[in-house]
Amino acid sequence: MASVEESHLSEEPLDMVEDDLDVKKYTFDIGIAGMFNRNFGNTMTYYALYRALKDEGHTVLMIDCPLDSSFRKQFKEAMFPTFIQVPYESHEICDQYPDRGSMVDLNEVCEKFILGSDQTARPSVIKHHGDYGYLGWVRSDRTKIAYAASFAAEKLLCTDYQKAEMSFFFKRFNAFSVREESGVALTKGELDFESTWVMDPVFLCNIDHYKNLGVRGTERLPKVNYLGAYIRKPQEFKADIITYAAKKLKLTEMNIIPDAYDMGKEWLLPTMNHVKTEEWVANTAYCDFFITDSFHGVCFALMFQKRFVALFENGTDERVKSLLMPLGLENRIVGNIGDLDQRRILFKPINYEDVGKKLKEAVEDSRRWLMDSLSLEIDDTLTEYDLIMEYVLKKKIRT
Repeated sequence: MASVEESHLSEEPLDMVEDDLDVKKYTFDIGIAGMFNRNFGNTMTYYALYRALKDEGHTVLMIDCPLDSSFRKQFKEAMFPTFIQVPYESHEICDQYPDRGSMVDLNEVCEKFILGSDQTARPSVIKHHGDYGYLGWVRSDRTKIAYAASFAAEKLLCTDYQKAEMSFFFKRFNAFSVREESGVALTKGELDFESTWVMDPVFLCNIDHYKNLGVRGTERLPKVNYLGAYIRKPQEFKADIITYAAKKLKLTEMNIIPDAYDMGKEWLLPTMNHVKTEEWVANTAYCDFFITDSFHGVCFALMFQKRFVALFENGTDERVKSLLMPLGLENRIVGNIGDLDQRRILFKPINYEDVGKKLKEAVEDSRRWLMDSLSLEIDDTLTEYDLIMEYVLKKKIRT
């Protein structure tokens, strides 16, 4: 296996270069199959998984969905558009392939493949990304792992045909884990296979990597103590809570970051515009109090040990609730100013010594699951599926 320094990919997709190219010399331990977009949580889940694997000594290739998927037809942009400085080496970013058929060549480039997190198992998302997330283009002699795949619901919202399709392809995986606890019951009850609940990938990454990112994002932050916020879905009650909290805490400055797809849209409160990922990280790292309506916003508040509240109109969110309940922090989910006013304790410091111990145990269990899955010995026998897959995906597109 070539080292990171020795491995790289050509400037063109592998199926488009000259036939005498020996793709086998461009090898990586692991290919992370992602569904990259502008959402900050999405961006950080893949960065975190990449860094965690690199810290374990693996060489890693970042792989995107094919260009003929409806998602890439809709968003024709670079794979990592929100970074000030892309944190991956150029040879660790795979060229974007025209279709799944051409991606078959990646079997000669990576020994193992990991399907990333962030709704990668949601039926509509799978279709939007051209069925790429099934890893149907990966042969049976290559390890296939799903880490913290999310169905984004407790039940599958799809046709019976797609349900059968999901069952077939996900059963080809050698190890499958889910981000929400409800996913364990879903895979067993609706798709007929076992899965394991693990922590979101962002928790696997050493906090120092986030701090290094955050340092590059401080230039536009307030120079005094401030209330930081990340709001994905602007609503009036959220603006009221942010204003109320800032007044209670006597913080004269607020720094509010909107969803990356909504930059420039007007809201009741002024928001930071043209935000980069490093600024998103820094906003949480350096604020005095943090408010968010985002699951990943809560994750980073925990990792940076901030006082925070999570805003959800009905007072609950299953992902956030399942994260905070084991930590004894479920009361930090608020749905209106009344909740905040009645729970004055929310403005006080959190006992992160106790929270940290509970969090560390769950994170280490998840890390162990991932490392054990990467060490699995698999049957490297090629099956009838592999022969059909090569013909249908690869031969068909060349006729």
